[in-house]
Formats: sequence, structure tokens, C-alpha cells
Amino acid sequence: MAVAVLLVAGIAAVAAHQDDEDGLVAGPVTTSSSLLETTTTTEDTTTTVALPSVGDTTSGSTDPTTPGGTPGGPTTGSGATTTTANGGTATTARPGQTTTTTMRPASAGPAITSAGIYTVQPDGSGLRQAVPGAGNFATASPTSGQIAYARPALGIANQDGSGRRGYATNSLMAPPTWSSDSKEVAIVVANGNGFALNVVAVDGSGQRQVANNAEVGDVSGAAWSPNGDPIAFIAGGDVYVVKGDGTGLRQLINVNNAYRSIAWSGDGKKLAFTHGDKVAVINLDGTGFKDVGTTDRTTHGWSDVTWSKDSTRLVYVAGTGGASRLMVVGHDGTGPRNIAENAEAPRFSPDGGKVAMFSVGKVAPDGDFEQDLELADPDRASYRFKVVEDQHGASQSWGPVWSGDGSLIIFTIGGGSTSGIGARPPA
Repeated sequence: MAVAVLLVAGIAAVAAHQDDEDGLVAGPVTTSSSLLETTTTTEDTTTTVALPSVGDTTSGSTDPTTPGGTPGGPTTGSGATTTTANGGTATTARPGQTTTTTMRPASAGPAITSAGIYTVQPDGSGLRQAVPGAGNFATASPTSGQIAYARPALGIANQDGSGRRGYATNSLMAPPTWSSDSKEVAIVVANGNGFALNVVAVDGSGQRQVANNAEVGDVSGAAWSPNGDPIAFIAGGDVYVVKGDGTGLRQLINVNNAYRSIAWSGDGKKLAFTHGDKVAVINLDGTGFKDVGTTDRTTHGWSDVTWSKDSTRLVYVAGTGGASRLMVVGHDGTGPRNIAENAEAPRFSPDGGKVAMFSVGKVAPDGDFEQDLELADPDRASYRFKVVEDQHGASQSWGPVWSGDGSLIIFTIGGGSTSGIGARPPA
């Protein structure tokens, strides 16, 4: 199951299908403050997967911080080592690295065989299809228990899948980002000649353009401050900020090669972003720019860097393909360390205690990647906990992201009728 970068062509391919399914028609995006047309609200029946109560079979000493289980014994050696227990396989370690994975039966749990946005509890229980169909880019509101997503126009739903509604925006080209009060979302949209930044209320009203690509260049990613304002975004390879009402637009720094990944520190005082093969940090006033990590890659996803809530450190992706790894580093670039091999798309949990991620596993003869939803520990490179296990043929197109309260992990499965994931049972 490969992490898919959703390209423009991919979004266009699902547009007709999704609009037919919802009974919604995407329309042009206005660049004024006039009311954005909304469409009929529809409720969808969610799919809940009943998970059997099956415990872990592991070795090693008891660890009360492991959700629902005990970690297996570490494997070490001068070469790559793989540990197998009860049908599950640990992540292969780099030479000299110790890796411990909490194991669960590979065949446990039913499969889900339809595309959509899913939620699951961090211990692997309660797997649910919240939004059926080809939605993508799901992000969680900070306070309201809702998700915003691309359908490919803007969609809003409750985390349990109820209250699902769509709005007549242009196609979303990056993950939507929520205001701190959960009343509005900022969206990167195609506007006919590039990608602009708009803001719209969660009821579909008051859409306005706050950054015009004709002025700043194509917008590739955005993040709304946890303190309310401003919105930080990357456009034309540089970093900008603008208020949610469209005022106060200014360039924070000219680096020419920033792309997609941009994230606020928990206190709203700093930003981290990717540029070239570097991860950089900068203060909100434009001072203190510093490269704090090297990624060994120049093409980045939207989830390649994220902050801990206490603003003291961040986690980012380094390496490429099967050699990718997750690095934790202090906000000033000190104390870098590898916390997970063969992993991508890291997200700190709201309490900062775990990092959700997708593993990057073996490639099947037909090209399908093995990829599980897992948790890592930012303080213990030996810790890996599998939350949801990959099923052959599934295509992971977005995630993982945490709900605002940390009770759920949200991710997207794409593809057709053969797509699916194998559910992990609770311990």
C-alpha cells in the first residue's frame, strides 16, 4: 500500500464520481466576499467494524505505556534484522539499530473493502468508515469534532460520519486547515490559472480569497495559527502570512524552494517548513530563521514535518522510498535522533506522547506496498505499535491525522472495490 501523492489528474478523475454520489455539483470559486453557494446537506450511513477482543502475543518486559499490550523483545545486530511473532512482522532495522514492535496476528480482524475516510482509536479498536467514497485530505477541527476534506470540492462532516455536507468550491489541491475556533477553514483551490488560498465558514458562507496566486505564486500548502491568526502558507517557493479576513499579507522569508509542508508550533510563535532538502524553523516576525534538519529529499508531502504541542521539538521525514526514516529534533536543531525506520507521514499526538505514521514495507510482485498505520514513541526508537494492518491492494492516499482531543486517528483509503485494510483487534 503506497502513500499516494494526490495529483491534479487524480483529483479530476474522482470528481465526477464523488459529485454523483453526493448529489453535489462543484461550481466556480468567487474571489469576492460574496456568499458561497451551499448544497443540500446529506446524512450518510457509516460502516462500523466489530473487532474481536484478541490479545497480543509478545515477548519482553511489561510496558504500561504501550496501548493494550507489551512490546516484543528487541532485535539487534550489525545487519538488518527482522523479528516475526504470531503472524506479525517487526520493522527491519538499520545496522546497529534496536527495533521493538508490538505484534498482533496478521490475519486478525475483518477487512474493509471500500474507499473512504476512516477513523480508529489509537489502540486499534473502533475502526469505522466515516465518509464513504473518494474523499481525501481529511483534517480534524481543533474543538468541534468535525473533519474537513476534499471530495474533491470542500466537504465537512462530523467525525462519526454524520452531518455530511459538501460545498460548491473548486477542487482542493492541499489539505484544508482549520481556524482555532473551528468556525472556518482555509483551502488551497484551483482557480483556472493556478492555486490560490481561500477561506470559507464551515456552513459554506462567506468564501473569500485571501491570497491570489497572480500576486504571490501558486500556493502549495497552508496552516492556520493555533492562536487565531494569521494563516501561514507557502506560495511560489516562499513563506507568507495573512489574516483570515485577507488583510496583513506579508512575506515572511524568501527562500525560493519551500514546498507543501508548513506547520505551527503549539504556542503559535514559530513555523517549521520544508525547503529543498532541509527543514527550517522561523519566528512569526521573520527572525530566527534556521535549518534544523536535512531530509535527503527535495520533493515533499504535506505531512513531512510536524510539531509537538509543547513547541520544544518536531518530527520530520528523511530519506527516500524504503529508506525513509523519522527524525525528532529540538526546535533549535539540537538532539537529532532517529525514532523509526521505514516510515513516513508523521504526526505528533496532541499530548506529544506518540507519533502516528505509516510504515513503508515490502513491495509485492504486482507493485503493491505493504504499509501499516503505526505509532512510534518520540523518546524510544525501540517502540513500534501497529494500529491498523495493511491489506493487499489497498491504497493509502492521506493521513494519518489526530482528532483534536487525541481520541481518534483519521486516514484515507483510496482505490476501487479491491481496496481495503485489515482491522487490528483491541488488546
